[in-house]
Amino acid sequence: MSALQIIAKRFKIADPKTQLLNKGGMGNVYWGIDLDTQQKVAIKSLKPTLVAEDAKLVDRLIREGEVLQQLSHPNIVKMIAAVEDQGRHYLVMEYVSGVSLRDRLKENGVFSVERSIEIGIDLADALSHAHRQGIIHRDMKPSNVLLNEAGVPYLTDFGVAYIAGSDRLTQTGMRVGTVNYFSPEACNGEMLDRRADVWGLGIILYEMLTGARPFRGTSVGATAVAIISQPIPDLKRFRPQIPQALVDLIYCMLEKDRDKRIPSMRLVQDGLKLESTLIERGRG
Repeated sequence: MSALQIIAKRFKIADPKTQLLNKGGMGNVYWGIDLDTQQKVAIKSLKPTLVAEDAKLVDRLIREGEVLQQLSHPNIVKMIAAVEDQGRHYLVMEYVSGVSLRDRLKENGVFSVERSIEIGIDLADALSHAHRQGIIHRDMKPSNVLLNEAGVPYLTDFGVAYIAGSDRLTQTGMRVGTVNYFSPEACNGEMLDRRADVWGLGIILYEMLTGARPFRGTSVGATAVAIISQPIPDLKRFRPQIPQALVDLIYCMLEKDRDKRIPSMRLVQDGLKLESTLIERGRG
């Protein structure tokens, strides 16, 4: 990518070397300017190899991009456009100044019970909104949660895993770090529904409370086997002070059989709100 690039006659990246925000498996993310609004945006440049390896990617990009632009929620990074320019494909999103939940976990190790619940409530509300529109995130993990300077969480990359075909365990170059958050049905190559997002949020809550992921392996295959077959490590072993009702809620979110899993984000949100209320009352 050359210096001072104008994409689709609307989005400007002045200097890719200094405006690089993140490097990922799908491509690089830069901050740029929307020339129509003069607002900062985040521009994800998809790797050309993704398009070359998947003939249906462009169709998904157009179709899903149009749907994702309709998502409007205070805890969701808004998709602005999915565009093509000189054979390259880009996803343009709202720019959020802050850090990822992944980086914050690396710094802090764990979050307080209260803060974990607070973040969980916001994410559950965002996912509930998306699910009502028929949209599944498919790639719930801490690196896809941004915390702005006030600590407000934002979900990003909604549906992008599906657009890029990276929600499949068989994807070339699949990283262990991504599989750690796969649901059992994703590991088995089954069709995903909103309960996969319930699982993903359950893993995130577990990690915020303990500083560790419940299922790990030295390879993609070993991690998938652990997710499918190993029992959930006892939350209380890591944090004995976690309320039992919260532990039970997370375990219900992490039921390996999705027919036994909590079926909706609204129920997850209700459970987290109840825990928050009980904690507040306990302080009084």
